[in-house]
Amino acid sequence: MYAAATATYGAAVWTDARNTEVCNAVQDWRADSFAAGHRLLPGAPWPFTDCPATWGNTDIYAATTG
Repeated sequence: MYAAATATYGAAVWTDARNTEVCNAVQDWRADSFAAGHRLLPGAPWPFTDCPATWGNTDIYAATTG
């Protein structure tokens, strides 16, 4: 999400979510809440137990030139 450059050098840093998984429990809760017109509480999923271990897994990457 960041970039910097000069006439002879460039650098970039970004957050990448290619190694993450969708949490179906969260998706279902969001859809049900949207349909109800408000957040359904209690009833929200607990990500530590209801989602895959790689849910929300983001990585930071960087690249340079020059």
